[in-house]
Amino acid sequence: MHPAGLHERPDADRAALQPLLNQIMAHPLAEYTGRPRTTDWSQAPSYPAGDATSGEQETRWVDPEVFFDVLPAVLDDVPARPGEEALYALLRSVLDEAARTTSTATRWAPRTRPSV
Repeated sequence: MHPAGLHERPDADRAALQPLLNQIMAHPLAEYTGRPRTTDWSQAPSYPAGDATSGEQETRWVDPEVFFDVLPAVLDDVPARPGEEALYALLRSVLDEAARTTSTATRWAPRTRPSV
């Protein structure tokens, strides 16, 4: 995890800041203990962004060509939080039905909307 401006910095600069970045935390209030917590963000999973753009253009973090192929792995890696179980079940049921009823080549092809 690095602020955007650090991507152009030398590895030594990024490594020096990592202990500070590891103190940036967000968690549900129910998990608050009043004690400082840290996370080793350098070990966080990274999902490929395909042909993501950079520089003057907006970064395409989601590659639409492989989004639905990667989504099951993301759902497996990131457990549902309390209250998200139904959403995960819905997403998995849609993915399962699409895999069962359509070919890979046409499964996620863009659909055209009828003109009105």
